[in-house]
Amino acid sequence: MNDYENGEIWGWNGGKCPVHPDSEVICWVRSSVFTIDTEAGLVNWEHLDDELDIVCFQVTKPYAEPETIWVNDYKADDAWHGFLNEEQAKRYALRGVTRIGVKYVEEMK
Repeated sequence: MNDYENGEIWGWNGGKCPVHPDSEVICWVRSSVFTIDTEAGLVNWEHLDDELDIVCFQVTKPYAEPETIWVNDYKADDAWHGFLNEEQAKRYALRGVTRIGVKYVEEMK
């Protein structure tokens, strides 16, 4: 499997989208009149034998899955405590506390 996200320009002969649909790419088309600078999921990667077939592409910004951290703000010892998932945060919550399992998602860069 190729590491298409290394900044190189890759030739393309058609097929399924080779990278995550939310990765940003530049695509060169057969007509060579223009390039397409967009998210990978918004272009047609299959070849239709027309001037808009993608002949090469470059990933300009790979998609990075945001990190999710589950937090119970009111742990018994009043200390912030991170959990792997919502169920775990709820399991360690104090009874009667309404703020349990707050989900923080890392900001996209």
